[in-house]
Amino acid sequence: MDYASFNVQVKQFERLMLLSKEGCDGMELKHITIDEQTFEFNVGETILEVATKNKIYIPTLCNLTDLEPYGGCRLCIVRVLDSRKPFQTACSTPCESNMKIITKDKELQEMRREVLQLILSEHPNGCLVCAHNVLCEDLKADDKMKSGRVFGCFSCHNKDICELRNVVEYLEIDEVAYDFEYKNLPLEREDPFFDRDYNLCILCGRCVRTCEERGISAINFMHRGHEIKISTGGDVPHIDSNCIFCGSCVDVCPTGALSSKATKWVKKGNNQTKSVCSFCSVQCGFLYYTIDEELMESIPSTQDRVNKGKACVLGRFCTPAFVNHSTRLKYPMKRVQNTLIPTKWNDIYKAINQKLSQYKPEEIGFVISPDLSNESAFLFQKFAEKVIKTPNVALSTNFIPLLGQHDKSFDAIPDSQWILLLNANIQLTHPVLLIRLKQAKDKGAKIVSVNIGDVSLPDESRNLFDFELNLPIQDATSLLLTMLGAQNKLLLRDLGLKMDEHVLEKHKLTQFVDMRRYQNGTVLMGNFVKLPPSYLNNLQKLILTLASEGESKINCIGLWDRGNLNGVTKFITKPFSEIETKITSGEIKVLYTTERIENTPLDKLEYLIVQDMFPSELSEKADIVLPVASFTEQSGHIT
Repeated sequence: MDYASFNVQVKQFERLMLLSKEGCDGMELKHITIDEQTFEFNVGETILEVATKNKIYIPTLCNLTDLEPYGGCRLCIVRVLDSRKPFQTACSTPCESNMKIITKDKELQEMRREVLQLILSEHPNGCLVCAHNVLCEDLKADDKMKSGRVFGCFSCHNKDICELRNVVEYLEIDEVAYDFEYKNLPLEREDPFFDRDYNLCILCGRCVRTCEERGISAINFMHRGHEIKISTGGDVPHIDSNCIFCGSCVDVCPTGALSSKATKWVKKGNNQTKSVCSFCSVQCGFLYYTIDEELMESIPSTQDRVNKGKACVLGRFCTPAFVNHSTRLKYPMKRVQNTLIPTKWNDIYKAINQKLSQYKPEEIGFVISPDLSNESAFLFQKFAEKVIKTPNVALSTNFIPLLGQHDKSFDAIPDSQWILLLNANIQLTHPVLLIRLKQAKDKGAKIVSVNIGDVSLPDESRNLFDFELNLPIQDATSLLLTMLGAQNKLLLRDLGLKMDEHVLEKHKLTQFVDMRRYQNGTVLMGNFVKLPPSYLNNLQKLILTLASEGESKINCIGLWDRGNLNGVTKFITKPFSEIETKITSGEIKVLYTTERIENTPLDKLEYLIVQDMFPSELSEKADIVLPVASFTEQSGHIT
């Protein structure tokens, strides 16, 4: 263990001791003086946190708000008056009552300059210390100096948001006392989504730590001394490692070492819109950057309480390609002599109105996508009920998420004492939640994964599990009910559920007995598409009943694969099976669908209206095809 790591662990221990010493008074406000200004602080806050909160700048290159202090760059060093250790790192030193701090004086600045010059000795620094960089036209140019290999700020795509450049300006460095040595490492461009130029890397460790926080640890510090660098195990390409391409490493890099392939040379500007991604039910917050009304990049919002600056590969890198894809439907089309031809909107409306008026209300059906906004689902429901006057309005799925009625949030996961994942491959379907799962594990939570049938999960997820079981459906249900403390046999009978009271002994799982005594637990329910809908709905009803009984603090979360399934089912409650039966029997003759329907015979339909973003096999069979806006192009709410 190096001295820096040891020092950080000591600071963390001191921080924990302060918290435990305060006990119930942990939130009591105390006072600290920073640069002759007195501020209040909560026990456990670091000097850097209090300074930042009060708009006092302390330079740092390795610190990240949501990660444990690292103390690697040593630039945040401050003077602590009347202390046996006068110089301490602000990021890892917990505040103490009546502590007096100096953040900037001649000696501190000289110490920081010395540290930064060592960093700059292995980073292209000509532009950084050039006396003419303020007036340099090359440095001001937006895209004239595109370069594969960067030798100065003038050819760096990151020059406008470079944190290293900001610290150099703050410390007023105009020369580097050490000889510059270019690392001459090969550029890494073979992987999708982002490029890597480790010649610009300052070894701050942000990327390594944020990857470890996600429970992936695809990269780490490799080699020692002068040869040290960031790399994957065995120095293999990221595509061959366990990297999930979430982009967290790119988003936290303080230099231009890591960059998004698609937007490397795109100047974002200030044209951004804060919104929510609807690719899954986590509903992460994003900042969407546009140029001339075209989506260029999606960056996770650090201010969003759900994802807190984290994302998955779909939300971070794939959204612009999805929204801007060349095959998108852009015009309404009507079938004329067996061919779909573009048609004006007014003519399309007239054709739909004319056709629907020829049928009875009960002969018309609507199938609604769980990806619609609440407002769109509400309007479809009212259009069908009030205008068409048909009762045939259903979801495109047979699964109705009753757990949406259970008002619990993802924020409860890290503080859970036990977590049960039921048929949930969280790393594949909801990777952002893997962070919360790891936080719970770090706090001592017992995590159990139960899958119905033979299921293989990724190693990164399995490393978090205390138990991993593949069970038949009846035993998996019995285990769930046992964990929830289901004792009401009359309720079980009414819902048509059976519970094997000896399931723990049957599978030699007596360790679960100790877990049941903890009331603060979380159940994450995953993919149950293959289960009978009636069975699953009854199981959800029981979970809701048990979760709301007594003083239990059971957090039940459905990991649905559709972005607004919970929201849409507030307006549309019929399962697709009801519509499917009427289509097959010929009762429904006209169908308007906003979802692709598979494995359902549509030959008995006389008229088909399809609303979609892209052409499909279903749209090729349609009489009317309507283009639809993506979630980034419309306003509304998802819940």
